[in-house]
Amino acid sequence: MVDLFLDRAVFDEYEVEEGGGNICVVLPDLLKRLRRAKEETAELALDETTGRVKLTLRGKYTRSFTIPRLEFLEEVPPELKLALTAKAILDANELKRAVEEVGLIGDFAKLTVDHSGLTLEAETDISSAKIEFPKACDAMIDLEVKEPATATYDASYLAKILKAGAALADLVEVELATSKPLRLAFKLPYAATLIYWLAPRVDVE
Repeated sequence: MVDLFLDRAVFDEYEVEEGGGNICVVLPDLLKRLRRAKEETAELALDETTGRVKLTLRGKYTRSFTIPRLEFLEEVPPELKLALTAKAILDANELKRAVEEVGLIGDFAKLTVDHSGLTLEAETDISSAKIEFPKACDAMIDLEVKEPATATYDASYLAKILKAGAALADLVEVELATSKPLRLAFKLPYAATLIYWLAPRVDVE
C-alpha cells in the first residue's frame, strides 16, 4: 500500500469545493504526460461537463490533455492504524544499501529494532548476512522503542521501496511491531509525505 500526501502549500494555486472529493485515474497515463513537462507549470482539474480529468501544461506554449476518470469499485481504504512499537529514523541511502546487500544473500530480510538499534539479517542453508545500525552510529538519526520488534519482509520489495524513497528524501522513518506490517515514511519538500506499507512474511505451518 502506498500513500502520498501533498500539502496545499506544494501548489501555486489550489481550489476545491467544500467537502472535497475523489478522482480516480490510470496513474501510468498521467505520469506519461507529466514526465514530458520541462520547465512548465501543470494544472490538473476536473471538467464537470465531460466528467474527464484535464491536464494543462503551460510553458512557451500550452498543451492540454484529457484523461478518463475512472469509477471507484470500492471505497478508498482508510489509513492503516496499527499499534507499532518500535521506530527508527535513518539515512535513507544507507538503509537502501544495507537492504540491497542482504538481498544478495536471501529473498527475505529480517528486521529487528530494539534499544540497541536496528539490525538486518538474511540467511540461507549455505550463507548469511547481518548488518547492524547501532543507536550511536552516524546513519541512525533517532530511535524510539516502546517494545522491541522483529519481523521478516520480502527483500526485493523492500529494496524497490527504498530506492524510490531515497531518490526523493534523505531520511526514512522505519516503524514496525513483531510480525506486523512495516511502515516506511519519507518526508518530502513542501510538507509532502510518502508512506509505504509492506506486509510481513507469514510462515505457514
